[in-house]
Amino acid sequence: MSEGVSIVVGASGFIGQSIFKELKRLGYNVIGTSTKGDANENMLSLDLNDRSSIAKFAEGFEKIDNLIVAAGREPQSSLMQLEEDHFDKMIGIHYAGPLWLVKQLQAKFSSEASIVFCSSVAAYKGSYDPTYASLKGAVNSLVRTLARELAPNVRVNAIAPGLVKDSPVYNRMTQDFKESHIKASLTNTLLTEKELTDMFITLISQKNLNGQIIHLNGGQYFG
Repeated sequence: MSEGVSIVVGASGFIGQSIFKELKRLGYNVIGTSTKGDANENMLSLDLNDRSSIAKFAEGFEKIDNLIVAAGREPQSSLMQLEEDHFDKMIGIHYAGPLWLVKQLQAKFSSEASIVFCSSVAAYKGSYDPTYASLKGAVNSLVRTLARELAPNVRVNAIAPGLVKDSPVYNRMTQDFKESHIKASLTNTLLTEKELTDMFITLISQKNLNGQIIHLNGGQYFG
């Protein structure tokens, strides 16, 4: 069998870029996506808020071994501050766009393919951005639904990380906020970029994990 491609959606972002680089280091045939205009041989343009962009992107593949959806937009808006543009873009990036992408790619997945989404502990504990938290909850339901529909050939899982040290969200938070997350963790630690990246890589190779949400948050929430 010929090798299929591994796709990292959101490969120009903080976590996506780390996953993309690690897959390349490990020898995977990997393609990343970006909306930042830095498309090249290994980085293709994809706008999750544009269904024509999704359809055009999907046409370029014949066989897909892995799909990692790491695209995201940071929590930004409380309910009182919420604006329509933010709301609509959040839905497209975190839920509607990824769902439509899987639909467009469905016939191209190989016989032992893996899809991994990025959820969040916010889906369980809430967030100051209600759109972000509720959409991550929708991602969890999507994972379980797709796992049933695409079985047995395609496995679908997600990771629900807590606050990631040195991430864009971490860097703009107050020290009190950071310390509250550390105290909420049973391990008194914060997740690192490498730990989160390694878990994504692990999930694409675990044949007996399907329909699971992996809670990578030091025990802030028990699944």
